[in-house]
Amino acid sequence: MINLLFQLQDTLKTYELKETIITSSAIKSSPISYSQVNKDEISKLYTFFDVPYLLSRTPNLFFYSDAGNGLNYNYIKIRGFSDKYISALINDIPTNDIESGNIYW
Repeated sequence: MINLLFQLQDTLKTYELKETIITSSAIKSSPISYSQVNKDEISKLYTFFDVPYLLSRTPNLFFYSDAGNGLNYNYIKIRGFSDKYISALINDIPTNDIESGNIYW
């Protein structure tokens, strides 16, 4: 058995960077609309209907149901975009179907 011991020279160069200061500030207004539904609204409105019905009270959101009663297969549109093109997150977890992109409530 042949045992060869060798050491490669380190060819990586080390660079020392100057100090960098990063600051930020909040934006006073944004072109992106945002709606948040709080716990009180959910407990008051979400007693019988599915989530899309609850969300239909937010601006620019249109809700429709296959059965017409707010139960079973429900869909939403935001400013004309179907649920296939809307990202729905619950606690920062995507709820869209991986294959179709649709949201199944």
